[in-house]
Amino acid sequence: MFAKDNKLGLYALIAMCVGPMIGAGLFALPQNIAYTTGVAAMLIGWVITFLGMFCLAKVFQNLSVRRSDLDAGIYAYAKAGLGDYIGFNSAWGYWISVWLGNVGYIIMLCTALSLFFPFFGDGTSWGALVFSSIIIWGVTYLCLRGIKSAVSVNIVTTAAKIIPILVFIIIIACAFNYRFFVFDIWQTVELGSMTNQIRNMMLITVWLFIGIEGASVFSSRAKKRKDIGRATIISFLVMFFILVAISILPFGVLTQAELAVLKDPSTGALLSHIVGKWGNAFMNLGLTISVLGSFLSWVFIAAEVPFIAGEKDGLFPKGFTLKNKANFPVGALLI
Repeated sequence: MFAKDNKLGLYALIAMCVGPMIGAGLFALPQNIAYTTGVAAMLIGWVITFLGMFCLAKVFQNLSVRRSDLDAGIYAYAKAGLGDYIGFNSAWGYWISVWLGNVGYIIMLCTALSLFFPFFGDGTSWGALVFSSIIIWGVTYLCLRGIKSAVSVNIVTTAAKIIPILVFIIIIACAFNYRFFVFDIWQTVELGSMTNQIRNMMLITVWLFIGIEGASVFSSRAKKRKDIGRATIISFLVMFFILVAISILPFGVLTQAELAVLKDPSTGALLSHIVGKWGNAFMNLGLTISVLGSFLSWVFIAAEVPFIAGEKDGLFPKGFTLKNKANFPVGALLI
């Protein structure tokens, strides 16, 4: 079920979907939602988001079965359907977005740690720069040891990051007050029309599902092809229920106006409102683990897509196709 002989089992593929999706955005979700959206618009928005993202997850599942000869997910499907030019641009654009996003993850990691180590500042201090370099090369070294070691660590960090999230959900559920939840449920006076609220809310929620393609990206490393689709659907359902709980339950603890002004990470600010200062420290620790785990997942993805595009199809330079003795794409990783 895990990584054996450089092949990924079901649990490992689920971790490659859930890991990238649980990043920093989830920990800021209560404030981000409340800033532009009331309760009614949020509920409608989640229904629409579920239908749209479930269809997308089913697309990945069906393609993994019908075109089991294609590897690397989004890139391979674009190339097979629209040709080399579109395929190259899909791989190129996806690759750039991933490694640029990793810069944001590193800065967010240092920002979260600044609560415990003030010399990290806003994530751009000299201390943060040195620490970031250590983390980047540490993750690189871990990957160079082989996919088995790296994926095992990713599974552990994915499990570890879910623990503080579940604790948060349980505490917020216990503190839930129905009066707060239904207070001015439409919020059309303060936040604008229902249409605008739903649109603004979905600009947040759809972004949170980036990473759902993780299992299909690593399709060439899957032990069983059917596990790719299964991992995608399971990951989507797990993430959906986590995100819904984190966004809905806070409206039963504080009003929309109070949630909208919480400091980031708003999950920590909200938890400290209920249990005291340790709640903020606890969620910042969870954020640290989450960002570090997501960074590890996205480093895998940043190496895998250009490697497949270069080795299998020759659309990327040969430097991206180099592998080490552990069969990891060292060229794509270092670039």
